[in-house]
Amino acid sequence: MLLRSKALGESNLKRAAAKCPLPKCASCQYGKQKRRPTGATVTTPVPEREGSIKAGDLQPGQQVSVDHFYATHKGRLYESFGRSKADKMYMGGCIFVDHASGYIHVEHQVGLNSHETLKAKRAYEKECYEMGVGVQSYQSDNGTFASREYEEDLKNLRQHQRFAGVGAHHQNGVAERSIQTIMSMARTMMIHAHIRWPDVQDLSLWPMAVHYATYIYNHTPNPSTGIAPIDIMTRTRMPRHQLADLHTWGCPTYVLEPD
Repeated sequence: MLLRSKALGESNLKRAAAKCPLPKCASCQYGKQKRRPTGATVTTPVPEREGSIKAGDLQPGQQVSVDHFYATHKGRLYESFGRSKADKMYMGGCIFVDHASGYIHVEHQVGLNSHETLKAKRAYEKECYEMGVGVQSYQSDNGTFASREYEEDLKNLRQHQRFAGVGAHHQNGVAERSIQTIMSMARTMMIHAHIRWPDVQDLSLWPMAVHYATYIYNHTPNPSTGIAPIDIMTRTRMPRHQLADLHTWGCPTYVLEPD
């Protein structure tokens, strides 16, 4: 009788636990928070108009949205070993989003001037060419992207450019939404690392977190289609077993000696 009552008690606990809400990750909750001005309105997306900006862009490279992002904290360079001068560290970067595939590429920049932006553009196009994709047109805001040096490069490569209207940044919403997505992922990973290993975590490592978040985004298959952005961009199916090799950003790693 005692064993039976104990078994019934355990089954009741299991049923009660099954109805409890799943515990939420503290890092995810902090990472998803956004600053909202006082009196700001909340917009609700209209399902019928979802993807209207990318309508008709069916081939990789046909249309690419590009925009700058700015970081309030200086980011360290990969080759600096943590000894970079403040004026030589990353202050932001440039994000490129292919409309057809959703593939995202990020280039960090020491300055957001036309020279640095042109270097970022050429680095992105080099990666595209390695995947067999040629960029035909860009969608961007004004500012640096309307500079003479940048427009001359577009003209030499016979590429087109469309600008968002004045005060109509929503027309470049593909890039702005991607910035929000990638930065939210990177911020969450850095918060998690700071909670777990505060002695090592450093805010200047945000460029590495952004690159890792971009890699995860490009290689994660869509739950409904099973296709990742990198698959559409390269026109091939990337091996899924590589996803098992991904580790938590900021976790300790060890290099084993061959002996």
